Amino acid sequence: MILVKPFWKEAITPDGQTTRRKIKIGEYKEHPNSVQLPNGEMFHYAKPEEVAMKTQELMDWYRSSTDLDPLVLAAELHYRFIRIHPFDDGNGRVARLLVNYALMLNDLPPVVIKSAEKNKYLTALQKADVGDRDAFHSYMGEQLMWSLELNLKAAKGEDLEEEGDVDKKLTLLKRKVSGKGKGKSPKLVFNSYEMVDNELWKKTREELRDFEAIFSETKTQKSIDGKTGQRKQRSLLDSVDPFREKIVSVDENEPKILGHNIYDLDLLDAEWRLTMYGLKDAEIGKPIVVSLGVDFKRDGFQLNFHLDQNSVIAWNEQYGQELNSDDSERGIKELKRALVTQIQNYLGKD
Repeated sequence: MILVKPFWKEAITPDGQTTRRKIKIGEYKEHPNSVQLPNGEMFHYAKPEEVAMKTQELMDWYRSSTDLDPLVLAAELHYRFIRIHPFDDGNGRVARLLVNYALMLNDLPPVVIKSAEKNKYLTALQKADVGDRDAFHSYMGEQLMWSLELNLKAAKGEDLEEEGDVDKKLTLLKRKVSGKGKGKSPKLVFNSYEMVDNELWKKTREELRDFEAIFSETKTQKSIDGKTGQRKQRSLLDSVDPFREKIVSVDENEPKILGHNIYDLDLLDAEWRLTMYGLKDAEIGKPIVVSLGVDFKRDGFQLNFHLDQNSVIAWNEQYGQELNSDDSERGIKELKRALVTQIQNYLGKD
């Protein structure tokens, strides 16, 4: 990640108090950036006024130490840089870039500090802090061996997946879709249809009873539009007879919508319609049609009240959740208001 502008970050003062600090991109730290260890003690890095000098000393040491073993040189460069901690943020990332820079200059592959092994990495650093630098060198050597083995596998065309890679990918996928609504499925569509039918449409009919009283006749309809088809599964004998099909058994108790099994139906939309005929004293003789439509989409469904094919109000709902009562009430209220206006127009009265 490349930082392009300053930002604020939580920090800790040298005496262990929490504070906020403005991070300036590409500039050395202006304040101490001590860290609090798990045991509560404060660990202090180089003071801000020491950074420029110590960083120059580090570069001078690196240039004069090319006779060291490449791994030891890279690991020491990382550790000595970390002890300076020259920036307010991103020191660990820069240190790991320096390691790989030093390794690649010596024709060695870059190492990867895996997130799952972060505790081992920090433990090795802590051992180095108390004088055991070999512990950190050994840890970095283990990571280099892993990278070398991975490169050899790639060169041989072998599978590069490690144990647990699939689980990691699944975790990332879960994280990606977390917080989002559920995707369309037959059972969720059925549950949504039932909620609209038993709650919203039922409530709508109750609210329209007084309107129906001023008409001579009313008629209600329900309709759906979707792709239907038998569930069939190809037989193992397809190679012998490509036209052979195996019919999958069907559970008669599976839910149905207007007689269609939900697992045989890719429901696209549904509509509830109330047609009111014979408005008393009306100058216009045609019926008035009130309808509630539902469009079943990939990640939710949309509800839409219509009056004589003109949309009155629409709103979205999520699969697997209760209908939003505020939206439902607002929808019915807008429908009633539009219906009053329409009836007034038909009567030719204010």
